[in-house]
Amino acid sequence: MKRLLGTAFLLACPAWAGYSYYLTDNLTAIDNSKWTTTGSPAASRTGLSAATPSGGTLISRLPVPDGTSEGEVSMTLTVVASGGTYTEFLQASTDARTGPSGGGSYLAFEMQNPRFDSAGKCLANYMLLQSTAGTTRLVAGFLNSCRNGMVMRLAVHGGTAMVWPDLAAPMEFPIAALAAGQPGIGAIATPPGNSIALVQLGAIARTAPARVAQIASAASWNRVDLQWHAVAPDAASPGIAGYWIYRDGVYLGRISNSVFSDESVAPGQTYAYSVSVVDQHGNLSPAASVTVTTPPSPATGPNPPPADPAHPPGKGVAVSGKTQTAAGATNGLEPRRLGVKPTGTYWGGAGEQVDMLFGNLNYTLPLWNPKSRGGWGVNFALTYNSQIWRQDSGGTWLFGQDVGYGMGWKLLAGAITPIWSGSQLDHYLSTDSTGAEYRLDQNNSGVWTSQEGIYVSYDSNANRLYFPDGSFWVMGCVSGGSEQDAGTSYPTTMQDTNGNSLS
Repeated sequence: MKRLLGTAFLLACPAWAGYSYYLTDNLTAIDNSKWTTTGSPAASRTGLSAATPSGGTLISRLPVPDGTSEGEVSMTLTVVASGGTYTEFLQASTDARTGPSGGGSYLAFEMQNPRFDSAGKCLANYMLLQSTAGTTRLVAGFLNSCRNGMVMRLAVHGGTAMVWPDLAAPMEFPIAALAAGQPGIGAIATPPGNSIALVQLGAIARTAPARVAQIASAASWNRVDLQWHAVAPDAASPGIAGYWIYRDGVYLGRISNSVFSDESVAPGQTYAYSVSVVDQHGNLSPAASVTVTTPPSPATGPNPPPADPAHPPGKGVAVSGKTQTAAGATNGLEPRRLGVKPTGTYWGGAGEQVDMLFGNLNYTLPLWNPKSRGGWGVNFALTYNSQIWRQDSGGTWLFGQDVGYGMGWKLLAGAITPIWSGSQLDHYLSTDSTGAEYRLDQNNSGVWTSQEGIYVSYDSNANRLYFPDGSFWVMGCVSGGSEQDAGTSYPTTMQDTNGNSLS
């Protein structure tokens, strides 16, 4: 289905001004009128800590203003050393605790054992836990980055728990209902200098955001693009988290910006898309809808043009003397082609390659060619394609990503990106060092190949990309969920037929 062109930005604080917390405490002292204390938490001018292995918790005495047990906990952390556990509670009993002295009933989101490497980067384990009368269940666990000044958030709305491990948009998990309880915080074995520097408690916002006003669309035979104007939050909103996308009533995904591309469509088909706005607390707007019909493919449409041996139909090239530009989907051809392909015609002698058929300016700067024993090597290049932008009757479209080198620039030897259709894998996209993209859409027991004149195969069972000369890459590095290229795999080991490798 989709190639999610959305973005999840790391923020030090919430990105809205209208939502208000009913309690804000910098924890320089424990106010017993507001908190019930369990264990041995300690307050100081830097916030709350708990140096002992059994730790301690603060559970709020203040009722949630709307009278429910739903709500949000936000805490800002001082993390200057490795170690410790830092916990947020909702629906917690007064004796709620995690760790070796754990007990009570609660829903807890905690960061465990933040650790800094020699370069100063921080990684931690995150756990979402649910406990009833001392029986604890792991709802979810994952690794994520951490930093000094980070903000962790936990919210419950209905049967959904939402967590923010220093992210702008929440991660969502279904949970079982708990009896009424209170919000709170806790810490275990915090090293000197680390603390919970600020805690904020809030009620759940329950007003749905405004709907998307209008959806613009553009279609080629193997791709549908949608875009709309971003929806602004209302005055009391906790902020817009993103947009939920459906095709023919089936959920495709959620993005945080307002451009979406579906790359799992078939030629000559009609699809009904709907877009709903979702806010930070899970409130969903009424859906906006658009119906899109893809044109027939050049090879199967009415009166298909004669085949050009140099440029086979279906690859997004000129046919019958007509050149497909970047402004639309004429003759059913894909309206954009990136990188440098063997079947293309290019102009330029100073590193730039101007695609004479598609009007794309591709600039590739080879940076290095590391070699193994025997002289075998791989090219790494910095590349830019002008067709990250498009302007047509649907508006101005931005398809580019900033993956760390500037908008539209990539530095790579190659990559593999999964393209999903709902919960089903539709195909893989193979990208080479020039930025050229090829669909690997022929699946034979998990080994994916292409019909686009590139003779590589990707074994998804072994995470290996094989080349015609017998060499292969182990695609062992996968971009995380907060990255703009989330889900894309990059090589960690490259090996030739003699066993010589680069890693």
